[in-house]
Amino acid sequence: CEYMTRGKVVILGETGYNVGSGMTGGELWIRNSHQAYINQEYIQEVTVSDEEWWQLYELLENYQQETQSILAKEITSNWEIEKLLIKKYLPVSKNTIFKHPETIFTTSIQS
Repeated sequence: CEYMTRGKVVILGETGYNVGSGMTGGELWIRNSHQAYINQEYIQEVTVSDEEWWQLYELLENYQQETQSILAKEITSNWEIEKLLIKKYLPVSKNTIFKHPETIFTTSIQS
């Protein structure tokens, strides 16, 4: 996801080391993520709302219909169990702005 500034990436398979490095925007969803592989300087896990879960489910369902993915079908067929294996990540800078919107408008004046 290096240079990723927008969009949504959903990884259902294995990842390598340093996932999320250079990511400054967008969303990253990973199934069965290994915390040791996550670049926590750039991304952090966030809480997922019911609506976001529903959107991800629809995305996976559409993906399954378009590609006939067996894995996507297994995930959507066992959604209540499978969704517990999926984590959502946002860039640290983006998540900080959402939690503290006042930081966007602060300025420092030096004399």
